[in-house]
Order: sequence, then C-alpha cells, then structure tokens
Amino acid sequence: MAAHAHGTEGIAAAVAAGVDTIEHCTWMGRAGSDVRADLVDAIAARGVRLLPGTDAGVPHAVFDGFVSSLEFFAHIGLAPAEIVDLATSGAARALGIGGDTGRLVAGLRADLLVVDGDPLADVAALRAVRLVVAGGRRAGG
Repeated sequence: MAAHAHGTEGIAAAVAAGVDTIEHCTWMGRAGSDVRADLVDAIAARGVRLLPGTDAGVPHAVFDGFVSSLEFFAHIGLAPAEIVDLATSGAARALGIGGDTGRLVAGLRADLLVVDGDPLADVAALRAVRLVVAGGRRAGG
C-alpha cells in the first residue's frame, strides 16, 4: 500500500495505517516544515520506504524539478548517498522492478545518468547532466 503524503498529519495517518511506501513525505505543516522525530522513528522502525517524486501544484515540487525534490531529503537528515539510493535502487525495489533496473550490475538494464560532479557527495551535482543512457541507448541523440 502506498501513500501520497506531503503534510505531516497525512504522513502520521499513513504510518498508522501501515503503508509500505510514502511518496513525497515533505513534512508540510500549517506554519511551514514540521518534521516530527517520533514519526521519523516510527517510519524507520516499521521499514516504511520513502520515495522521492515530483508533483504539480505544490510549492517547490514541480514536474521538472526532480533534483529539488531529492534535495529536500537532505533537509530531513539523509546523506547524499542515501538520497541517490532512494531515487534509484530504492524506487526500483518499491515498484517491484528491482530485478530489472535501479543498480549498475551485469544483467540489468543499462540506464545511466552521467553528471559533472559527485552526487554521492552533493545531490546538486545531478543538475549538471552530461549524458543520459536508457536501456543501453543514448537518450536525445
């Protein structure tokens, strides 16, 4: 079961309901960001997967702003390497396609994003895209 939750109260309800994944999880409260340590602990204890994504109509989360959506996870304390894992292998596992994509290993789809910089040190490096390869073929060219 998946939950599309931006607000802290929605996140709390999703965790209480026993969801498997929470998409977005942006911790929006009435007066701004409302990250609650008790909910973070509950999410971790129950193994609820957080999945990044984009959304139209919500401040700072637009369809063409995926890196901004990823950078948000640093705000709640995730390291860049953890954020990249959420967006790649974590998302693939949650969608049930982890045996086909999401990791750089022999036998999986050849999906690559080549950037200037090291996104494992700074997620902002994902803004400097040099090459996209999807299914083993260069995208856009």
